[in-house]
Amino acid sequence: MKYFMLIIYCFQFLYGYSNNPPNGRTGAPGQTTCASGNCHNSYPLNSGSGEIFIEGPTTYNPGEIINFTIYINQNNQDRWGFELCSLTDEMNQGGIINNIDIENTSISSTSGITYLKQTNSGTYNGYQNGVEWGFEWQAPTTNLGPITFYFSGNAANGNGTRTGDYIYIDSFTLIENQNETCDPNGDANLDNDLNVLDVVTVVSYVLGNSELNADQFCNADINQDATIDVLDIVMIVSIILN
Repeated sequence: MKYFMLIIYCFQFLYGYSNNPPNGRTGAPGQTTCASGNCHNSYPLNSGSGEIFIEGPTTYNPGEIINFTIYINQNNQDRWGFELCSLTDEMNQGGIINNIDIENTSISSTSGITYLKQTNSGTYNGYQNGVEWGFEWQAPTTNLGPITFYFSGNAANGNGTRTGDYIYIDSFTLIENQNETCDPNGDANLDNDLNVLDVVTVVSYVLGNSELNADQFCNADINQDATIDVLDIVMIVSIILN
């Protein structure tokens, strides 16, 4: 058995972690990256002509679900990886990261911190110059202040070793939207008419069958507790009946 485990260790050391890389490699304060030690260290961090970045809103409303896309590019490279976490200023978990692409991304946790990363399929082996991954994030329901995505990426050359790969890191910060005032009225489907369709919309959200944008969430949160639940449904029904 010990020889079998040694073979596995040597295989991982030689070929890296194309599937489920170790947690804590995002470059966040107190964390390392895949360029550390004897890992992908052919080039200095962020030294190539490529980049890694996130596209998405920079503000959030409590409880809001937002879709983001993380991109990495580097000319002439053709295998890819990344790792991401979302942290508060106190370096605690910030919001909830949801895996919406189980074929190409996976989630694991260490010490209360959730990490999103690529799977073996999600390395997109053979895709040249750049790739992207999508993910979903749910904002905290209480005010935790700014939330920062810390992320690192590997633009690899697909040679089966840890050499010749470029490692990039960056961060992306969201702040709670302080400018919008919410005056909930129950019109969850935003058709300017309060009726049973609004109840159906909210029930679908509570059951996890659909999402609400920021305006819908505002209108549906009748009791303004930053969550949408059965109490809001009851209150909307009460408004309709009155």
